[in-house]
Amino acid sequence: MKYFFGILASLLLIVLLPSCVNSETSTVDSSEEKPEVMRFMSYNIHIANPPSQPSDVVDIAAIAKVINDVKPDFVALQEVDRFTDRSGKDLDQAEAIAKLTGMKHAFIKAINRSNGEYGLAILSKYEIQESKTFSLPVNQGTGAELRTLGIIRVELGEGRNLLFGTT
Repeated sequence: MKYFFGILASLLLIVLLPSCVNSETSTVDSSEEKPEVMRFMSYNIHIANPPSQPSDVVDIAAIAKVINDVKPDFVALQEVDRFTDRSGKDLDQAEAIAKLTGMKHAFIKAINRSNGEYGLAILSKYEIQESKTFSLPVNQGTGAELRTLGIIRVELGEGRNLLFGTT
């Protein structure tokens, strides 16, 4: 399994790095260019249930506050519920967090859970042009939970694209 993830990580680097480079030749003096800095964040939100609270407490505002304090360009969220009995049949956690942070979102379904959906989400300050979900392999008979890889593509401007993913 470690070998598989090593190959997957290598492939992602091969795919991601070229997409971050502008293919046009720049005529601007490099001493005048300012480096572009982006902030990336990964956050396991544990179905928006704070560890210090009973299991039926869902606190979307607390999750959004943490994200807003960091001010990231991209956020990879893990353990995200969507329309579940345990978190609220009318609650899409990714969408609610996106609204409170002013970001765009993509939900990446891993499995059906609690009469709803459970998985990952990606938040972006850039408009999401495309999102894809890939099911990762599971060894039969292990009882392992299905895992997914979610990838989004955004346009940064000047013909530059960025791919960002989470598992």
